[in-house]
Amino acid sequence: TLTPEQAALAQTIMALTYTKEGIGYAALEENDDKAMQMMYDGTAPSGSTSAGSSTVKQYSGSKENLIADILSSSNLKLGNSGSATTQKSDIETKLTLTTLNGLYNILKETKIDVPINSLVVDHAQPGVVDTGDHPAGKALDIGYYGNKPPGESQHVPEGDSLYKYIYDNRKDLKISQIIWAYPPEGYKCVADGEPTDCDTYYQGEMANHYHHIHIGFID
Repeated sequence: TLTPEQAALAQTIMALTYTKEGIGYAALEENDDKAMQMMYDGTAPSGSTSAGSSTVKQYSGSKENLIADILSSSNLKLGNSGSATTQKSDIETKLTLTTLNGLYNILKETKIDVPINSLVVDHAQPGVVDTGDHPAGKALDIGYYGNKPPGESQHVPEGDSLYKYIYDNRKDLKISQIIWAYPPEGYKCVADGEPTDCDTYYQGEMANHYHHIHIGFID
């Protein structure tokens, strides 16, 4: 039997390591003494995963099925800016597999509305040669406003939640860039897969990213 101090420590461990498939979750819910003892002793099954560990999944089906699952997602909002028809075609024919898998995980894991501002074709500007990730099918522009002017009046918490998910899972999502004017407190932009100060690294880009989150993928 654990002492009160040991039980409190076990509860803390379980709060940090719970998963519905692991003993930590059951112990946390049912206050099971044996499970708590195993957590305290470090003998809980390996199915338990630490808090903040990635939930990113590599899609196991065909590319065609992946595209179909993305397009059938109720929280995918095409045409938030630009053409819904063009964006659908971009998903079907132009986005890389890594980008598709990233979009799939964002949709399924966050359950947050994902309003699309631009993907490939919609990002092009007349007379401008774009050598970035968009024409290569490696980028998403998701339409959420930053939490300071000029986007403050239209800022919503879902934007912060989505940003935190992509930032915290950037390695497993294979994200190289995240640009957004005024990310949530404690968060930065991302360049080459690593956190970076938004204003210092991207400078003039911030003025163009107050109304959408830019996500660039490695490949």
